Amino acid sequence: MDYQNPEIQPGMEAMMARADEAASDPTRPVYHFGPPSGWMNDINGPLLHKGYYHVFYQLNPFHTDARYGTHWAHARSTDLVHWEHLPLAIWPSTEAGETSCYSGTAAFNRDGQPVILYTCTRKWGRDRVVPEPFEQWAAIGDDDLINWTKYADNPALSHERDARPEFDWRWRDPFFFFEQGRSFMVLGATGVGTPIWESESGDLLNWTYRGLASDISQECPNLFKLGDDWVMLTSPYTPVDYYIGDFDIDTYRYTHRVNGRIEPTKTFYGTNILFDADGRCLLLGRLLRTFEGAAWNGCMALPRVLTIGEDGHPRQTPVEEIEMLRGEHYSSPDMALDSQTKLLDARGDALEINIEIEPAGASFAGLRVRRSDDGADGVRIGYDGESVWVGGIEMPYPQAAGQGSIKLRVFLDKSVIEVFVDDGARVATNFIDCGVNDLGVELVARGGDAAFRSIDIWEMESIS
Repeated sequence: MDYQNPEIQPGMEAMMARADEAASDPTRPVYHFGPPSGWMNDINGPLLHKGYYHVFYQLNPFHTDARYGTHWAHARSTDLVHWEHLPLAIWPSTEAGETSCYSGTAAFNRDGQPVILYTCTRKWGRDRVVPEPFEQWAAIGDDDLINWTKYADNPALSHERDARPEFDWRWRDPFFFFEQGRSFMVLGATGVGTPIWESESGDLLNWTYRGLASDISQECPNLFKLGDDWVMLTSPYTPVDYYIGDFDIDTYRYTHRVNGRIEPTKTFYGTNILFDADGRCLLLGRLLRTFEGAAWNGCMALPRVLTIGEDGHPRQTPVEEIEMLRGEHYSSPDMALDSQTKLLDARGDALEINIEIEPAGASFAGLRVRRSDDGADGVRIGYDGESVWVGGIEMPYPQAAGQGSIKLRVFLDKSVIEVFVDDGARVATNFIDCGVNDLGVELVARGGDAAFRSIDIWEMESIS
């Protein structure tokens, strides 16, 4: 990996030093994107440029947890499936007292110049009696988005100059959005709401405070227009929340009509949005879990297409490009089970499974993946008449009871599982712990009869 900036050399060397160890870990996903090694966190500032999808993301190349030293890592792809690792984009300017580069945003300003705005942190918490407030710093990229230079007049926003007294010292996670030719930014201010700024010049470096866009107060706010609706996503230390409503550009106020949760767990977190050349709204997020002693921690969720359903709530479906990874195919005839299980011929720990299930009289109907040969262990996925269960996660889904059947699309990738229910009406992501030889796939009907239809399973190829 070639790079010109000596500031990123320590991080690059640390990231690559454990790359082989991380790659050899049997729990590491093979078709979910992740860094060569280290701690991966929020997805930041995705861009579409010169035919490439670019993603930046939080990375601590020195550790597999959230200690000081977080950089912005960078990768690009032509298909949202296969990714090319690029040099680290943003690094902590330790000579200026910066300890980590936290989450932020990226866009092209009115002059076509790529700009990153991120949260600069200094020592805080137990290291200081009085925490030093976070700042918002900028960086300017070259035409290929490879080399980035810190803005000479950083901070672009300081707490003393640009915040309000009531803003928490941890104000952070800026997010750009654009409407009617105007440039806006929201960020998180814990306990206050969602402050909004406008860059009147459109340079994305100079900002004027416009007040509070809403009373919603959480991490990683994403505010964007989707069709005729305005959507806000936030990551509130618990599962990602969504709000759907309207934004008044004259009053700078956002109001919502409906809200809920994107997923039932915090595994999927730190979201970001990218609209592609076809107008698709791509929802990106990370999957985080700590593996003690492992050389890696975290990966990116499969990119999803976000839409609003007829019921006014979000729908999430994996991008169709993921199908290019399908390998050997297994299908099974439709079958019925009555308080029985059926072990299928398909086996594996990197699979896509599509199935339609009609619970009928069963108290639970579904499947088990990563089933051990003796049947003692496995990860249960299915429906009990009120909720969908994914490896111990419960997703209430009472409306499915009137449908007669549910469709499951399961992506199994070593220790990661993503499940899309009824074309994205419900989604759940989880990390699972299984024996390396636990590879079975089993249909399950408990407490009565169930029908299983349209059973298709593919082995999924590695993206490396």
